[in-house]
Amino acid sequence: MTSIRFATRVSILAVLLLGLGGVPAFAQFLSGIEGTVHDPSGAVVAGAKVIVTDVQIGVTRVTTTNPAGYFHVESIGASTYTVRIEASGFKALEQTGLVLDVGETRTLAPVLEVGAVSSEITVNASVATVDLVSAKTESVIPEATIQETPLSGQNVYGLASLTPGMTGAATQTGADNYTNEYAININAAGLRQEQNGYEIDGAQTNTPSRGGGTSISPNPEIVQSMEIKTNDFDAQKGRNGGATVDVFTVSGSNQYHGTIDYWFTNNTLSALTHFQSSLPPSQRNEISGTMGGPVLKNKLFWFGAIDVLRSSVTNSGSATVETQNSTTT
Repeated sequence: MTSIRFATRVSILAVLLLGLGGVPAFAQFLSGIEGTVHDPSGAVVAGAKVIVTDVQIGVTRVTTTNPAGYFHVESIGASTYTVRIEASGFKALEQTGLVLDVGETRTLAPVLEVGAVSSEITVNASVATVDLVSAKTESVIPEATIQETPLSGQNVYGLASLTPGMTGAATQTGADNYTNEYAININAAGLRQEQNGYEIDGAQTNTPSRGGGTSISPNPEIVQSMEIKTNDFDAQKGRNGGATVDVFTVSGSNQYHGTIDYWFTNNTLSALTHFQSSLPPSQRNEISGTMGGPVLKNKLFWFGAIDVLRSSVTNSGSATVETQNSTTT
């Protein structure tokens, strides 16, 4: 009887998990697509069907234009999208290769041509874009920059200094992605670094002892992008008056994908200090790997990573101390 009850509970839990996996989880995403649909004469097209598809995971969002021809699809993740617009009496328009960064809202200006719905026009999205929605000072560090930039100690937070309006070196001597508490040397809005805030995938990682530090320093291989803001915060970030640094991790997709990397350094390129006659031996070996893929296509995905560190450091020093008085009486 006990085994039957246990099997029943496991089955119910599995069904619930699969059910939740089939529901697109858009709430934690910050990107969006908006636009106003026109016809060749410049008149707006109301009631047009707009289909937004995430190419990587196959999830689709559908909406229609309002009486002013406007549509807005919000709370979607940073990914590559295809936007298809259909309206009665017009050729279908499909825009492919639309790449969204974290927190970016892309504004489109689609023009539908008169013709049968069965006809179709496909255009490729332009890479260069201008944010027409909000005025803010920020930078989005894409995955390519994170993977190709040499990072001191494999720590991605050093890239925060690339943000306009930011001061500070954004580095800390001896800190790496295995540091228990990492405080970035950046200042925004004229405030101290203790006023900065940190998040990973929307969850706050501020150190509990004081502000301005993060308790988690992720390996670069699991980071998809970073968003650093120096102003224009929403209410959920109101506790921090300085900069906000949001890290977004890689997720699974409909294709199996993974990485493996090896990072090595030693004291070969280190310089002697004024008080040193030789360098103490040291070396750092770090190997990491990632893997992700689908559980249920277009519904449920998985992603995992491992990071292993093997390092050795030798420290030496000298000091002058007072010896015992050897005088005898």
